[in-house]
Amino acid sequence: GEGQAKVYLFSDKNKTPLAFKGLAQQFRNRVRFAFVQKETDSTKSLTSDFKVNSFPALVLKEAQSQDQIVPKVI
Repeated sequence: GEGQAKVYLFSDKNKTPLAFKGLAQQFRNRVRFAFVQKETDSTKSLTSDFKVNSFPALVLKEAQSQDQIVPKVI
């Protein structure tokens, strides 16, 4: 939900890596995970919003109020 931190994996690969799926399963009640493919029509704006310029990239959006979005590229 809104109160959870979110981890985005931006990738130029077509499939979600098994390790990322495993982490999502392990932390499913504490952190939300999203796999974002590079340069698809539906993900271009997200890639731009998070200022992702190289792939792969991990972005952590910490749990905060809806008004405060503080993405961190890690």
